[in-house]
Amino acid sequence: MRKAIIIIIIVIVVALIFIIVKQNSRINSQISNSASTAANNVSSSTNNIPSSSVGKTEEKTLNFQGLERYYLIHFPSGFDPNKTYPLVLSLHGGGGNPAEFETKMGFDALADQSGYIVVYPAGTGRTKLLTWNPETHIQVYASEHNIDDVGFIKTLVQQLEKGQKINTNRIYIVGYSNGAMMTQRIASTYPDIFAAAVSVAGTIGGRANVNAPLKTIQKPADPFSFMEIHGMQDKTVNYYGGQTSPSIFFNQSNRIDLSVADTIKFWTDADGCASAAPIVTKTSDYTKDFYDKCKNGTNVTLYSLKNATHDSIWSDPADISQIIWNFLNNHIRG
Repeated sequence: MRKAIIIIIIVIVVALIFIIVKQNSRINSQISNSASTAANNVSSSTNNIPSSSVGKTEEKTLNFQGLERYYLIHFPSGFDPNKTYPLVLSLHGGGGNPAEFETKMGFDALADQSGYIVVYPAGTGRTKLLTWNPETHIQVYASEHNIDDVGFIKTLVQQLEKGQKINTNRIYIVGYSNGAMMTQRIASTYPDIFAAAVSVAGTIGGRANVNAPLKTIQKPADPFSFMEIHGMQDKTVNYYGGQTSPSIFFNQSNRIDLSVADTIKFWTDADGCASAAPIVTKTSDYTKDFYDKCKNGTNVTLYSLKNATHDSIWSDPADISQIIWNFLNNHIRG
């Protein structure tokens, strides 16, 4: 009788152990499945824009020709990954960087209002003082190291088109100073990619010194809408052309830039504008020269800011960020 009781107890204990093990196995299976589901959800979310990025700016990288290049990308408020958006590339000046230029331009608020994606690419340099290589006369880190910035910008646009839904008829490029020179180089090289370009305090080229050969951007294969905004008191990229004043970023007092008039003539000739006489609008802050009746519906615009220097142009009463935005909104490629 005693043995029978012991056997019954043993059977009960074994049964309890079996039940506990089975229950633990089922719980572990559920945990594993939940973890797998969560992992799949995370993987899936990386293919789209995370909700945290809506109306915000993110830093991303692109490996190009062995260099890890980076850029900031701003998604507008209410961003919907299923919709198509215009794209603006904004190139900082020499000695600048994407974060500094993002703050200076004030484009993010305009992008949020209009529903644009804005990208701020980074040039190259030894520190955060970054530069571009427009392959003309300017001698900076990027040009001295033969950085292929033309190829980088083209590759970046292609990468953005793959990763986002971009309206390919509404891709624009804007640049300031050294970035404006780069902008003009890109626009003249790839007029089939961009709908319009804006150069702020830029030039089409010049001479590295008085004895150096003249180097300019190439004539675009197709007509292209272009706007130049330039301070008439600018001595760094001289409004009237000629020898530049040295700065902490461009200690090139021997550099000779072509004038704003040379830049506008280059683009009106390239666009085949019918009349050499522009439509002129004058205010207390600026003079606007507008050249229309150009080939393929293109036009050329010049804003000459009366009191602006190279550095003060972004704080000018004319509000050039809004002027730029209005210009971009009025141009669609094709």
